[in-house]
Amino acid sequence: MIVQPRSVSRFMFIFGAIADGAVAVTWFLIATGYELPNVLNGYVGTGRDYQLAMYLGALLMAGWALVLAWGAVSPLARRGLLLITALLLILSVAIELTFFVTCYRVPHSFSGLAGAPCSV
Repeated sequence: MIVQPRSVSRFMFIFGAIADGAVAVTWFLIATGYELPNVLNGYVGTGRDYQLAMYLGALLMAGWALVLAWGAVSPLARRGLLLITALLLILSVAIELTFFVTCYRVPHSFSGLAGAPCSV
């Protein structure tokens, strides 16, 4: 069985659109006042500032889900979107890990938070 590049690309676009859409829906629910844990980090926030941040994040995630769904229509012509997504995701994870390890001075075992959080 030979897997066609078009079907793999279409699957990746659809998978990304569904995942981002699911995150957007949960963030919209948080923004409207539901006390749900954030699907990315488990945090349950109730403040108006947190709800505003979740609303803005949900708008961006919903927009990106639509872009990925658009990419699934013609996956080979829009394969650059997957490259942009992958590069930005890798960069984001690298920045977050650097911040986490630097601010919390996490030992190599990751057994617990050793230091105080960064003051921003």
